[in-house]
Amino acid sequence: MKHRGEIIEKVVRESGIPISIIAKSLKKSRQFVYNIFGNPNVPVDIIVSIGKITHHDFSQEFKDLIVAPKKYKVVPSTETLNEDDQNNDANHWRTKYLEVLEKYNQLLQEIVKKNKKKKE
Repeated sequence: MKHRGEIIEKVVRESGIPISIIAKSLKKSRQFVYNIFGNPNVPVDIIVSIGKITHHDFSQEFKDLIVAPKKYKVVPSTETLNEDDQNNDANHWRTKYLEVLEKYNQLLQEIVKKNKKKKE
């Protein structure tokens, strides 16, 4: 049977969140996080904090320690968005990009005109 630290390590690795981000969110060092992975007696408050960071509900793994929260907020990633939401999001950023690109081109044209006038 895996101990607490090993279970936490598995969840952290599967989350894809870098150890440095986990450490920064905990306001601890990376070494602290690695020490957690080897610790069979990780405190409940650390488990809960890591659960919030990784968007993982540890109440399934640690039924005797943690009571599942009533409202567990999970921030959806783009993988969990339906296809329409992904398309809308992509269209939004495509439109923004084109707007910025047009402004950039206008600015370049103005600079070229000013430089031509200076040479004349």
